[in-house]
Amino acid sequence: MEEGAFSCDRVCKKSDEFRTAFYPNALLIYRFTAKSDHEAFQKNHDWHGFGRWKPVEGYRECFFTEEEAEKQRQYLAVRNID
Repeated sequence: MEEGAFSCDRVCKKSDEFRTAFYPNALLIYRFTAKSDHEAFQKNHDWHGFGRWKPVEGYRECFFTEEEAEKQRQYLAVRNID
């Protein structure tokens, strides 16, 4: 990853393993929760100051299930990156 590059990833062990294997100097600088991919994209845009996120034509919003959210909460409870 180039210096100053940015990555926005789902919270899971696989994402953390990939990031640390390929980008060992990566830093956690911001995190947020979202109920859908659309909300996540917009929060990422807000953080960067990009304005309104505009989906491509044909985009269908994908909502995260409570089961997915629970898996992420469980992983965050044992994740050691703070």
